[in-house]
Amino acid sequence: MFEHLSYSAPLRKTITWAGIATYIVLAVLAVVFYKERVAFVDLSFQLFTILQENNLTIQNFRFGAAITQIVPLLSSRLGLGLHSVALLYSLAFVGWYAFVFAFCVWVCRAARWGVVMLLLSTLMVTHTFYWVQSELQQGMAFMVLFLAIYQRWLLHDQWPGWSVPVLTAGLFTLCFFHPTLFIPFTFCCLFFVFRNPHGRVRHMWLLTAMLLMTYIKNKVFHTVYDTENIKRIEQLINLFPYYFTTNSFHNFVRWVLHDYYILALGLLASLAYYTWKRQWLQLVLVGGFFAAYAILVTGSYPNGQDPQFYMENLLLPLTIFVAVPLAFDIIPELPMRWAVATILVILAVRIVSIGFAHSPYTNRINWAKRMLHRTEHLAQRKLLLPEQGVPMDTVMMAWATPYEFWLLSSLEGKKQARSICISTNPEEKLWSLGKTQSFIATWGVFDYVQLPPRYFPFPVEDTTSYRRTTYSELMTSAKY
Repeated sequence: MFEHLSYSAPLRKTITWAGIATYIVLAVLAVVFYKERVAFVDLSFQLFTILQENNLTIQNFRFGAAITQIVPLLSSRLGLGLHSVALLYSLAFVGWYAFVFAFCVWVCRAARWGVVMLLLSTLMVTHTFYWVQSELQQGMAFMVLFLAIYQRWLLHDQWPGWSVPVLTAGLFTLCFFHPTLFIPFTFCCLFFVFRNPHGRVRHMWLLTAMLLMTYIKNKVFHTVYDTENIKRIEQLINLFPYYFTTNSFHNFVRWVLHDYYILALGLLASLAYYTWKRQWLQLVLVGGFFAAYAILVTGSYPNGQDPQFYMENLLLPLTIFVAVPLAFDIIPELPMRWAVATILVILAVRIVSIGFAHSPYTNRINWAKRMLHRTEHLAQRKLLLPEQGVPMDTVMMAWATPYEFWLLSSLEGKKQARSICISTNPEEKLWSLGKTQSFIATWGVFDYVQLPPRYFPFPVEDTTSYRRTTYSELMTSAKY
C-alpha cells in the first residue's frame, strides 16, 4: 500500500528500532553535554532573552524556531529551575528531530523519509550537534515532515478538505525558516520529477509555489542580516573560475576527509548507482547540486576564517543531496542484510563521531569555569575585558561571553551570578561601567530589577561598579 514511500516489513521494522536507538543515544549525549550546547554562543543569548522577556525570541522573522524555543519558555512559566530549563532546552532539538522521524515512520508510513531524517541527524552533523540552534537544520527537518505528508496524500490521491490550508501554511513556514532552504527543497522536487511520472506535475506546481513564496518573502520581509549574507554571493562572480583555490574550499576538503567521509562515500555510491542504471538526469542532479552548493558556500566565505561549526551548518543541505538518493533508490535495491548493515554502520560510526567531537566545546566550558573560580578571589566580580590576550581558539566567539558566564555561574551552584563581558570593542561600553545595579551584555544593559531573580541571581545589595581590565592582568591578580 505504501510501496513508494516505505520498505519491506522486516526492513521497516529494523529502521524503526534503529531510529529509536539513535535518538535515545543522541538524547543521552544532549543531557551529558547540555552545558556545551546551551552555554555556547547563540543558545545562551536566546535562553537569556527568553527568560528575561518571558517570551519567544524570534530573529530575522525565522518564526519556525518557536518549535524548540517553546520548551524553555513553558518550562520557565511552570516555575522549573534554571538547571531543568537548560537541560530541557538541550533536549528540545533532539526531541524535534525524533518527532519528525516518528511521524514519518508511524503516521505517514513513509519509512524512506524516516531514513532521510535519520541521516539528516547524523550523516554530516558533527560540530553542529553542539551549535544546535540553527534554523537551517530545524527547517530541513520541517521540510522532511512536509514532503512526507504531501507525498502520502499524493500517492493515494487523497486530499482532505483541509489539505490546501495545511500545505499553504507549511510552505509559508518553510520560507521563513531560513533563506537558503529553497535550495534543498528544489532538489527534492526535481528528484521526484525525474524519478516518477506519477505526481510529476504536482511536484512542479509545489516547487513553483515554494519559489514564488520565497521570492515574495525576501522582497517584503528582508532584514539587514539576511541582505548582508545574500550580498556575499557577489564574491562568487569575482572568484570565477578560481572556486577551488580558496582557503574555505581547502578547509571543506579537509573536513570531508576527516569528519564527513561517510557523506563522501554516500555521494560516490549515488553517482555510481545512477551511472550503472544510466539515469543521467538523476546523476547530473545529484552531482550538480552537491558541487554547486559546496562552491556556493565556500565561495561566499572564501577566507576560511569562519569556525567549522558555522560552516558545517551552512553546508548541511549537502546531506539532503545524498540522503534522498540513498533512502529512495539505493537502499531498496540492496539485499536485506546489506541494507540493514549499511544503515546500522552509518548510524553507529556517526554517533561515535558526534560524541568524540565534544572536546573543543568541553574545553571552552572548562576554561570558563576556571575563569569563574579565579575571580572568586577578587573583590571585583563584574569585569569588562578586551579580546586581546584571551585564548580565542578556545573561546571561539567573544560576543556571547556575558550570557555564557551568567548561565554557567548560575548553573555551577554559585549563590550569585557573575558578570564578565569580553568585548571586541570595550570602549563602546565604558559609559556603563558606573552602573552598579545592572548587567552589561553585548546588546543592552539590564537593570537587576528587570531580571527575574529565579534565573538571574544577581545580588541587589551589590553596589560595586564594573572594572575594566585585561586578561593578562586578571590572570596575574587571580594568582594572589
